[in-house]
Amino acid sequence: MKTMKKKALYRALLGVMAGMVAQGAFAQAQPAPATGVDCTTTGCTDNGEILMRVRTRGERAPATAGATDSNAALQPDRRVTVEAEQPGRVVAVGKWSVQIPGGGVLWATEDPNLGQPQMDVSASALVPFDGQRVTKPVRFFSYSNYSDFIDRAEIRIFRASDTDLVTPLATVPLPSGAVVEAEWDGSLPEGFRARAGDELIYVVRAYGKDGSFDETNARRIQLVTPEEAERGTQQLRVSSERQFGQAMDAGTAEARQLIDGVFGMSNLRIQNIPIYGSKIRIQGRNL
Repeated sequence: MKTMKKKALYRALLGVMAGMVAQGAFAQAQPAPATGVDCTTTGCTDNGEILMRVRTRGERAPATAGATDSNAALQPDRRVTVEAEQPGRVVAVGKWSVQIPGGGVLWATEDPNLGQPQMDVSASALVPFDGQRVTKPVRFFSYSNYSDFIDRAEIRIFRASDTDLVTPLATVPLPSGAVVEAEWDGSLPEGFRARAGDELIYVVRAYGKDGSFDETNARRIQLVTPEEAERGTQQLRVSSERQFGQAMDAGTAEARQLIDGVFGMSNLRIQNIPIYGSKIRIQGRNL
């Protein structure tokens, strides 16, 4: 009787274990849920984007060229490298430093950000006027850090009362460049009336190739008697000699002061010309 019970219990346990194995096999046979990831023997992709790629080094760089097909001989080539797909790279090639005789060095660095466009213009604050005409040409110095994007530029001179800049009294072409000089011969429209003490205003207007334009804020010059203008010029010369520690004539002193007044400065009122690219900084040592 006991033997029969043991046999029945043994058969029941076998049945339960068989059911568990069948359930496990069934669970393993179920397909994986769809995720969009597709894997093959060469790698895995997710909706077309490469997640992993398997490349055999034996095919790319075989170490057993000319070997037989025996497993032992081909074993060194049974190796793989798992790599992530790279987005690519940019290589900049250029000579960024220069050795100068005597131990000097020039080097350049590139900033991908071009920075803010800058433009400014200056002229002598006092212009000699005899009641009829300007008796001496007026020098203008202009600075811009984006001259390569400017198609043409001009200095526009107005009455001080023409605050809307509607009717220019004179227009002076401005050369292209980072720091440039232009000269106004003082010509004024017929019938122009003014007296010593009156003021004029001037701006730079620069045009891009697409027709857009940039413009600086207005600066002022004052019409004064020739004697007063000469006194101002001499005072400027003395001040420049003290500042720079060297003797100079009136024209050189004026140019130095006007260039220093605009270089690296910006007085833009309107900026529409598109610019792009990067900024190159050139530096030196022991020059």
